[in-house]
Amino acid sequence: MRTQKITTPTKTFRYLWPSLLYSQTNHFKKILGDITRKKLLVNVFLDDVNCREQYYNSILLLIRGNIDLEEYVKFFNQFEIFKDYYDVLGFSEPMHMLVFSLPSDKAYNNFLLSRYSKMYDDKQAEEYFSYYEQITPGSKIKKYYAPYHNIRKTEQRRQQILEEYNLSDDVEIPEYDSKIDIREEIFDISRYIVKEKI
Repeated sequence: MRTQKITTPTKTFRYLWPSLLYSQTNHFKKILGDITRKKLLVNVFLDDVNCREQYYNSILLLIRGNIDLEEYVKFFNQFEIFKDYYDVLGFSEPMHMLVFSLPSDKAYNNFLLSRYSKMYDDKQAEEYFSYYEQITPGSKIKKYYAPYHNIRKTEQRRQQILEEYNLSDDVEIPEYDSKIDIREEIFDISRYIVKEKI
């Protein structure tokens, strides 16, 4: 048996990861950002079916590689939101799970109900889902990650949906993204096992 790669980011990654990233100090954000930039972050989940512990209002970061996990754990232990870490067995390369509490019950509960537009207030949406892109030296333009348009229900996204589904302009669209599939949001190693043909 071998394992296949986890390629599609979960909705947990798209909608809840930013609230963890921006929840603590700048140094905390930098360390988590480094994990992402070094391509160590594989995906983000709500829970792990293979773990005896059940997590509520938590986010689980699946990271790869022969890293100095103890150094990360030592750093994250400074923060109350850090809950746990463990090795994930069954992959062809070393994998680890880091578990954090989410800073907001509101975001978590609305996410579970697929109510993306209720997860964050305007200020949070701006902070978590925007970035500046360098256009020319000294000139930047503010841009938004895709979830922002679903969370804020922007007119730009509304028009995309109307065109994509050939809907009339008077149609009410309660949310601008599909409902979560909880099976996709909970880590289960057995979903990534590929049985070899003999």
